Amino acid sequence: MFELSGSVKVLDSVPGTRLQHEPVDFSRALAAVLAEVGESVAPTASEIASWATALGAGSGSDDSLSETSLVERIGSLERLKAAASASQARYGVFLEKRIRERRAHEAPVGGGAGGDAERVGIGPRPVDPAVEAGHAVALARGESPSKGGRLLGLAKALVNEMPHTLNALAAGRIN
Repeated sequence: MFELSGSVKVLDSVPGTRLQHEPVDFSRALAAVLAEVGESVAPTASEIASWATALGAGSGSDDSLSETSLVERIGSLERLKAAASASQARYGVFLEKRIRERRAHEAPVGGGAGGDAERVGIGPRPVDPAVEAGHAVALARGESPSKGGRLLGLAKALVNEMPHTLNALAAGRIN
């Protein structure tokens, strides 16, 4: 099990053997990467996709990794997943906001408020921006539309009501 020993996590893998592992704060690691490419530059979708491809591919040298290195990589990947989840939450909320902004600038369905089409129920009914955003999230994540809506709801709760939890998720301190 894990126990805290100062700032170092200690893992008992085999009785009598103690592996030490320095915890990594992914918010600091990401900040360092962003500092190299420019503080205002966030990774593009294609860069993130290339990281995912590289992580999924593994390498022939994985067989030679020590137990300590394997445990470190597993923990680091878990923190990376948590940071990615925080980013997905933020992006989902931003997406809904953008959809609402777009809708505010579009002409109303049916030719305007009180138009004939709206009075008699002819024509397409407007879709709630939250539903549209939830469907887009579902499509992007390969989930059902229903699950996309639930994921967006959780994202809105994290971003709007639980900022400390969102920050802990982004830093990889929770999953």
